[in-house]
Amino acid sequence: MGHVEHGTLLDFDAGSPDSRDNSAHQILARVNRRAQVDAACLASFQETDMSKSKTSLAIVFALGLSAPLAALAQDIVAWRSPSCGCCRLWAKRLEDAGMKVTMIDVRDIAKIKKEHGITPELASCHTAIVEGYTIEGHVPASEIKRLLAERPDAIGLSVPGMPAGSPGMEQGAAASYNVLLVKRDGSTEVFARYP
Repeated sequence: MGHVEHGTLLDFDAGSPDSRDNSAHQILARVNRRAQVDAACLASFQETDMSKSKTSLAIVFALGLSAPLAALAQDIVAWRSPSCGCCRLWAKRLEDAGMKVTMIDVRDIAKIKKEHGITPELASCHTAIVEGYTIEGHVPASEIKRLLAERPDAIGLSVPGMPAGSPGMEQGAAASYNVLLVKRDGSTEVFARYP
């Protein structure tokens, strides 16, 4: 499988584990570089007075550079096991909410979870990163947006397991579930309750 613009899916199962890891790291490096450029651009707007800011913004829009700025908070890189189908459905729900999701198939998803601060009791079927936060499992788009708006000092959010009724798991009767805020010390607190 190759690169697809909407619901991007990158398959790194072919080749050596090193080539898969390097490709995933290259994607994250590109996302981080883009975030740094966009953050620097935004900072330059904040340092100028209002009239200069309006002129600068007009130039940005005229050059068509508004899309990278608007997309900054919406680029998500997610890893999943190739055998799991609900991860794509979750990514579709996020795209429907205006986010761009790049899915990466990996064989050792447990390694990815560990690298991003997710313990077995918090685990689900996929692990994602957005603006330095880890998103574990079927977290609703609205909670990801809230996390990015509030910016708590935390690892990220988790919906442990695969609860029915969560985004991408809508088949059957909906179950109650919590979205957990995963703190840097490993503790959690309820960030949101569903339904």
